[in-house]
Amino acid sequence: MSVFVDDMLMPAAVRNGNHIVRGRWSHLMADTTDELCRFATRLGLQHAWIQKPGTVLEHFDITAGKRTQALQLGAIPIRYGEGAQLTACRRLGLPFDVDQLRRDPAGFTARLAQARANLGERPC
Repeated sequence: MSVFVDDMLMPAAVRNGNHIVRGRWSHLMADTTDELCRFATRLGLQHAWIQKPGTVLEHFDITAGKRTQALQLGAIPIRYGEGAQLTACRRLGLPFDVDQLRRDPAGFTARLAQARANLGERPC
């Protein structure tokens, strides 16, 4: 199981209480909620900041500085678009294998299709 951080780095101004946090924002995601929350604690994030809690889309929005810290703490860097495949894996209860996705996209897709078939789901 792993924690991932994407390279979106979108400029935005986000309200936090009475002040605005300006920065370049990315997403911190994980294979499981427990992993995400444990890592967020290590990174100094408040659990109240989680986005879409309790869903396969749950994540933390983090600034570029926190992204750098996350990478130093062992988060795996992913490309912005790879978050969709991570979400697909979460839906199926599979760990996200970004190395396989990059090395063997067809094999990665076949792995997802097999997992869906095992669950009796129709292919997307």
